[in-house]
Amino acid sequence: MAKDILTSIQPCYVTSLDLHNFAVALPVPGVDPHHWMSDIEKQFTDMASVLHNYFNVTIIGAIGFSVEEPYLLRESYLAARKVLPIAVKERSFVFFAEGESLELEHPLFDFSESRSEIRRAFEELDTLALYTIISKMIEIFEDRPDLVVTATDAACNILYMVTSFLRMEKIL
Repeated sequence: MAKDILTSIQPCYVTSLDLHNFAVALPVPGVDPHHWMSDIEKQFTDMASVLHNYFNVTIIGAIGFSVEEPYLLRESYLAARKVLPIAVKERSFVFFAEGESLELEHPLFDFSESRSEIRRAFEELDTLALYTIISKMIEIFEDRPDLVVTATDAACNILYMVTSFLRMEKIL
């Protein structure tokens, strides 16, 4: 329903991250947040109000920064992730402030050191290695509700690697 409400106001792309979280990418009239921040805040506040009235839920969110190239969306997403704890605390919508550092308090799961091991495990169908890698991830995220979005990112990266590997196998 959030997608329906948001797209009725202006075109946008809504991506479900899990049952409780979603990401929105929408066009804005330039990189200067002063030109679009109030409109976006109103759009999200109106959407949250409608969802609250229908489902008695509270919608909060974090908004990144405007980008000029699609490949930079990840940076905006990371910026939104950085201010998400503030949004949770304030139970509102919070914008990433210009000039703020993009360093995350809880960084995304780092695949750089395990990517080649995951690839090797899939190629050789080494279930023990896969079990070990996934068990390590579970240990990192277990009993850490504050890292639920980070855990979702990690799981999505693993699933992406699996589907990419399966696609490559079909091609070969």
